[in-house]
Amino acid sequence: MECAIELSFAKSERDIEAVRGLMREYLVWHQLRYSESRDQLEKHVDYKAHELAIDRLPGEYDSPKSCFLMARRGHDALGCVALRDLGEGIAEMRRMFVRPQVQGSGVGRRLATGIMKIASALGYATMRLNTGPLQTEAVNLYQKLGFKAVEPYNDLPPALKERLVFMECELMSAEA
Repeated sequence: MECAIELSFAKSERDIEAVRGLMREYLVWHQLRYSESRDQLEKHVDYKAHELAIDRLPGEYDSPKSCFLMARRGHDALGCVALRDLGEGIAEMRRMFVRPQVQGSGVGRRLATGIMKIASALGYATMRLNTGPLQTEAVNLYQKLGFKAVEPYNDLPPALKERLVFMECELMSAEA
């Protein structure tokens, strides 16, 4: 009998190590997905900075208004997503990644809806995110969940802003 997929907060050192592993796997996946535009990617994506951020996890996500959520089947980490506080009632969905072998199985939807419910319960009214244009599966999922395209909302270099998709969704009240 196959174990059900469970969502849980990544709090223990074991969980954080699993998230670090997923984030490193994401970096490899990202480089493969964007391999045809590697020149542009290397100009705009600082992989060393990403590695440092991974080493520092939970870092900025270890606060009362931020978190990491993981999907597991038994002891196997399948994916993760983070919630970050942008202030003024706005949350940001970050670091969404689902292992390639389970992509398309609903794990990403479970993580996204789970983090949206958590954000709503924490009092956020709006959720934002950004993703790459070649991450079409993610963009399609976000659209199905009610996200709409918006103008860039953060302090990224202009050349990088032009290469990303920015989205936003109004969250339902946790009491509704």
